Amino acid sequence: MQEVGASVTTLAPGDRVLLSCVSSCGRCRFCKEGRYGQCLGGGGWIFGHLIDGVQAEYARVPFADNSTYKVPEHLTDEQVLFLADILPTSYEVGVLNGRVAPGDTVAIVGAGPIGLAGILTARLYTPGRIVAIDLADSRLESAQRFGADVTINNGREDAVARIMELTDGLGADVAFEAVGVPDTFELAADLIRPGGHVAKTSASTATRRSCTWSGCGCAT
Repeated sequence: MQEVGASVTTLAPGDRVLLSCVSSCGRCRFCKEGRYGQCLGGGGWIFGHLIDGVQAEYARVPFADNSTYKVPEHLTDEQVLFLADILPTSYEVGVLNGRVAPGDTVAIVGAGPIGLAGILTARLYTPGRIVAIDLADSRLESAQRFGADVTINNGREDAVARIMELTDGLGADVAFEAVGVPDTFELAADLIRPGGHVAKTSASTATRRSCTWSGCGCAT
């Protein structure tokens, strides 16, 4: 950190910080609920959207007290690299909002970076089975290396039928949507059992704003 504004009280020049991709005013109703993506006070998804992004030598960070986190001295830059976006998206929006519990069948639609991080973080809650679904065999191979128990190429196989087969007709307990198009969100919704949870972990704003399904675990 190079400089701090007069209203910043928790940081000082020279601090090594992790910058959140979603800013928080810390005062509005949504921020107090931990739903920072819906911030009403000027935060939310603003970097590279409403203000300049951070692929530059210097960047101005609004709400710095609430939107930056000091990096512990014993951690390297490489160790915290993914903590600004990909991994917390999967963990907070997927695992926590999806309410993954021991013994659950977890279906992850999309085995890209967010889907793979979902596999890693879901395993912290000892689910009974993690199923990765994707159209690319190379991504499904990565999903296996990251800990998926079952992989499904839904270009060649009916993913819903396979999930029903694996769960004796009940459906998955939790489904992560990690692609960002309407078709994959609908697939995720079709995979779960009655009372299960869909967690929308992808970055598409088209479905983020329009999701009204009562069973959805969306955080934004």
